[in-house]
Amino acid sequence: MSKNKKILFMIYALACFIAIGVCLIVDFALTRTITWSGIAIASIALGWCVTLPMFLNRFQLTLSLLTLSGLVFPFLWYIAEVTSPVSWFFKLGIPVGGIGVILMWLIYLLFRFFKIHILYKSAVSVFISTVIASPFINHIIASYTAENVSLLNDIVNIFSGITVTIILVILGYMKTHTNVTPNQAPTTNN
Repeated sequence: MSKNKKILFMIYALACFIAIGVCLIVDFALTRTITWSGIAIASIALGWCVTLPMFLNRFQLTLSLLTLSGLVFPFLWYIAEVTSPVSWFFKLGIPVGGIGVILMWLIYLLFRFFKIHILYKSAVSVFISTVIASPFINHIIASYTAENVSLLNDIVNIFSGITVTIILVILGYMKTHTNVTPNQAPTTNN
């Protein structure tokens, strides 16, 4: 680890410890017990674990995503246990968290290994997020809350996702299929 990274790491660690200390002090001062600060501390700890690999030299993002994939479910379980008398972890946390983790990895692998223009990658990412994943997530949440699935919300999400996808594909096509570079003036025949 370089000297600059070590300094940045120490500042980051100190900021996390200060944030945890402030949360504990304020929570205890207001309630004379530990209530909401447990959620804040768990969130800071999750953020710490996920961002820690960013201070390493190799495979930073991959290691961060692996860490997040491994810790998101224990984190959601803890939040479900402390926020509600009836745990929503199995019916809501696992399905929505699972879709989120799968989506995160699909987008990461797309950007990491596919050799296409970044606008095409962005178009695919928007499409799978809004047109494919979003209706599933909406359905899971609606079934948990016993509300009717709002078809209008799904239609708006899908329409917006398709519109943005088309715009990104057009921009990607224009970027990859233009023959004139910015420094090259078009030539005319006399």
